[in-house]
Amino acid sequence: MTTLVTGAGLTGSFVARALQALGEPVVLQDVIIDPVPLRRILDLDAVTLVRNDLIDLPELLRTLERHEVSRIIHTASLTSDIWQHPYRGARVNIEAFLNIYEAARLCEVERVTISSTASVYAAANTADPERPTGPVKETDTLRPGDVYGTTKLAGEHLGLNYHHGYGMGFSAVRYPLVVPPYDGALAFIPATDIARLGSNVAVMVAGARRGDPVRLQDWGDMDWAFVADIAQGTVLANRVDCADGRIYNLGVGATMRLEAVAAIVRRLVPGADITIETDTRARTREHPLDINRARNDLGYEPEYDMERVVSEMLADAAQGVAPPEAAAFTVGTSFLDLRGEQPK
Repeated sequence: MTTLVTGAGLTGSFVARALQALGEPVVLQDVIIDPVPLRRILDLDAVTLVRNDLIDLPELLRTLERHEVSRIIHTASLTSDIWQHPYRGARVNIEAFLNIYEAARLCEVERVTISSTASVYAAANTADPERPTGPVKETDTLRPGDVYGTTKLAGEHLGLNYHHGYGMGFSAVRYPLVVPPYDGALAFIPATDIARLGSNVAVMVAGARRGDPVRLQDWGDMDWAFVADIAQGTVLANRVDCADGRIYNLGVGATMRLEAVAAIVRRLVPGADITIETDTRARTREHPLDINRARNDLGYEPEYDMERVVSEMLADAAQGVAPPEAAAFTVGTSFLDLRGEQPK
């Protein structure tokens, strides 16, 4: 049973690793694939790397047929500049969803699982009268506050359309803030909250480890999850039978402020000089994602609390496990390169 994972970025690489741990064949697809950072996460000798564009439906069909793909986990999306170029971002992301679903329908793929986002919900810190008043459930008001979240919600609805109308197996998982394993992992996503907030924990740990002063702006009450837990939940949603046609929140089921993370780092690195400043730009979510549906249906249980995340980051640094200087992961690697050109 071969699984196609779209997006050789942060989430996609960890999803591929989780599948490898199950002993399953994996095809990892993206427009741009850098084996240097991937080798830190994956056994590249045991994964098939495919470089193509999801906007090219005929090539996607050939990939599914050539590698006898039975399942798809779709993590790729245009995140690099969708906030600055909303038209391009919406067109690319939605067309990619359509191509994935149509290819899956034509090739009779067993199930497609897509990565979605907590941004599909009405923000808890806005004046929206339908904003959540407690832990955010999958059935709460869906009102994305940005184009990125809107494209993800469109992808969910299209997936459900294909599931109910054409019998395509489908599930979706909504991610909170995803914490990467090291500083620099989100370097290819400039000027967005994904990069600015998502990298804060790794930046803090790296600075404390070097003995450098760290000045960061608070992220407010933010739900978060370590990428390994996100990958595990995503694979479960692609495998468990009762997941078909359902949408799941992932995460840790709790919120945390950055100052609480700083307290953990200060305790584990005595003398760490960390200052957390107020940030009025931060997109905060006062309530955590309710993960009970994923727990009950999938057997999902996050293994990483923030103490373990920080401890393992420090342990990796102590062992000399550092990211390559010239390479970085991306979250949901874009289908077009960052110059807006089609790949050669």
